[in-house]
Amino acid sequence: MFGINPFEAVLILLLYGVWIVIGGYVAQQKRRSVKEGALLGCLGPVGVLIEALLPTKDQQ
Repeated sequence: MFGINPFEAVLILLLYGVWIVIGGYVAQQKRRSVKEGALLGCLGPVGVLIEALLPTKDQQ
């Protein structure tokens, strides 16, 4: 009655996975650590926005 439907659980995990991949991609384009982008991607759209607003790292 109050439990979560297995379909909903899979859908939520899938959505988190999508945001993690998007965060990693944005971090890669900004020349940042993909791990950092994936961690910020766990926050969803807000984390990806934070990642996008961070300055690009200069390669030395």
